[in-house]
Amino acid sequence: MKWKLKVEDYGKISKAEITVSPFMAFVGDNNSGKSYLLMLLWGIYTIGKRKLFLPNQLKTKEWSECKKWLEESYLTSQDLVLDIKEKLPLIQIVLNQLLAQNKDSFIKELFNYEGITIGKMEIELSKKDIPKFRMFNRDENRWFGVSRFQTRRRNNLPDAALMFQFLVSACLGNRYFSPFDNEAYDNEAVYLPSARTGFVLTKDIINRVGRNQTFNYIPVINEETDDEIKDSDSVVQAAQPFTRPINHFLDLMTSLSMDQKAPFEELVTFVETHMTKGKVDLSRLPGNELRYIPQGLGRDLPIRVASSVVTELSPLVLFMEHLKKMKGVFYEEPEMGLHPQLQKQVARLLIRMVNQQLMVVFTTHSDTLLQHINNMLKLLSHPDCEALQKEYRYDDRDLLEPGLIRIYQMKDEGDYTSVTELREGRFGFVIPTFNDALDQLLDEVYAFQPEDEMDG
Repeated sequence: MKWKLKVEDYGKISKAEITVSPFMAFVGDNNSGKSYLLMLLWGIYTIGKRKLFLPNQLKTKEWSECKKWLEESYLTSQDLVLDIKEKLPLIQIVLNQLLAQNKDSFIKELFNYEGITIGKMEIELSKKDIPKFRMFNRDENRWFGVSRFQTRRRNNLPDAALMFQFLVSACLGNRYFSPFDNEAYDNEAVYLPSARTGFVLTKDIINRVGRNQTFNYIPVINEETDDEIKDSDSVVQAAQPFTRPINHFLDLMTSLSMDQKAPFEELVTFVETHMTKGKVDLSRLPGNELRYIPQGLGRDLPIRVASSVVTELSPLVLFMEHLKKMKGVFYEEPEMGLHPQLQKQVARLLIRMVNQQLMVVFTTHSDTLLQHINNMLKLLSHPDCEALQKEYRYDDRDLLEPGLIRIYQMKDEGDYTSVTELREGRFGFVIPTFNDALDQLLDEVYAFQPEDEMDG
């Protein structure tokens, strides 16, 4: 399912409306808010399940009505499929009431910082392909489940808040994964920050416990009122904390195990063959040190002596190889540090990831990467597709289905950022901010060229 995320006054972003899809790109100016939107989506698919969508503390007439409907359906069901479509307007209202109530604490936890705010945050659910919410009896217990997502077992006492949370999970899910699949925060949605090489080389310096104590914002709570103490003199704050996505990335890097094998061996082989020219993996020695085995060398090397290509790509390789439940990748600038030829291979990799049922959301400054995506969109519909695939050494795994990717351009307007969805045209996606910069550069090439050389 596709759903819309609407935000206003979020950092420099004045207003944005994003249709969330399995393959998404944010492009545009530096310091325009691309990473802010990437982090926001990652947060919805991870900490959102406990920070945004559980209505235990919500006190509105709409939630009371929704709660009554869920409880009555739960208690009277034998094998019942709820008509979600009929109740979708009510679900929609309750959902956005929760967002209005919880968005500030959610953003604070996402950034580990009080200074980032969001004026408005809303979600518009899709009216198409409404999931089936089923309640039934089994083994003298009542169960409920939504579409393909795992059913949740409960006792005979209804828990309307949990049912609502699970219902929302299906409405926000897509054909790849839901925000609330089991253990989603642990390893299903991974975030790859732009400073990957630095984190890879220093990952073992700060252990996980120390990092959580040092780099996470931890508020002080008044035990009598249950409220957060906001007096700066009374709050013990972490020194220069990382954001939650970065902490999560470091947690995953330090918890990888050789005993875990993920179902993405084909993607790992693609990276090792076309990009790293060798194998990246964990050492079996204590500490799980990262090692690199170049093709033809026959022995492994510590990752610190490998090239930047290897250190940039090693986190993704390790996650694809060792995270069994990985279903979504939120990727900052995947072209970082790569030659244009390897940027093209990164684009191939992203498409192959999507074609293997991984959700991929990324930011980029690479016109090379996006041009390859355009090429694969056009190749699929080309009348000579099969012959061209053979000539240029592509196969069906490299092709991209039209309508699967959505691209949003961020443009710095001075005091604010505008966000525009780019539409696929005859030649694919045209990126105005890239083209404008290239046109200006070309103007200078002609202007600075001596006239006698131009004539020659």
